Amino acid sequence: MEQTMEPVAQTTPAQSAVETPTPAGAPGSAPTPPKSKKKRKKTTRRIIALVLVIALGFGLYRHFGKKEGAGEQQVVKDTVMYGSITSTVEGSGMVKAKNSETITLATAGTVTDVFVTEGQQVMAGDPLFTYDSPAAEKEVRDAKADIEGYQKKLNAAYKDIAALTLTAPYAGKLLETVQQGLFDKAKRNLDEHTYAAHSLAEAKELQEKNGGFIKTMWCGELDCELKMKEQAGVTSRCMPLKQEKVDDVCVCCGKPAKHMIYWGVAY
Repeated sequence: MEQTMEPVAQTTPAQSAVETPTPAGAPGSAPTPPKSKKKRKKTTRRIIALVLVIALGFGLYRHFGKKEGAGEQQVVKDTVMYGSITSTVEGSGMVKAKNSETITLATAGTVTDVFVTEGQQVMAGDPLFTYDSPAAEKEVRDAKADIEGYQKKLNAAYKDIAALTLTAPYAGKLLETVQQGLFDKAKRNLDEHTYAAHSLAEAKELQEKNGGFIKTMWCGELDCELKMKEQAGVTSRCMPLKQEKVDDVCVCCGKPAKHMIYWGVAY
């Protein structure tokens, strides 16, 4: 008669402690705090993110990874090149010169030629432009006409002075005496009617009071000669070859004098 013996599972106290759950609320068991709702959501999100990362990585590996049975990996060689990185900055603003000069015209006119361009560098004395001025051209013509008139008067004065020197028609002692007498008389008359002036006002006063000739110092400028005519009413008659020093400066402008000159009224 056969006896069948069934194995009986034996448990140790430690296994019983592990396998036997302790009922909640039993005496001697520690209370388990419930998980907060916020912590559970955070854990769920982390798990979902981890799964997505693993799936993405696996897909990339399958797509770009080396296939089974493929040939050897090719090595591509290239030359390293050096270059520069260019960066462009755009902006807007106003550029103004540090120094500027304003050029004004002395008389009205029309600009005819321009010798420079915008932004061109120039030096002092370089011509910039030319312009046509009818008024300035008229002044030049008038000045030339005055100079020609004064030159004619000066030539006439030279002839007058030359006429004071008499020449004998033939040789003889008596004629020499007569000639000397006439010369002395003319020279004396000239000296008696010639007055030295040291200013424009004095020259005008002497001419109005005595007439005759006025001798002054002159700088040689045409402007001063014209000023004597306008204010004193006299014009230049001659500059004697034998100069004498009446003063140091010109009676019209006060500049250093160059010549002694005779002035008089032209009749």
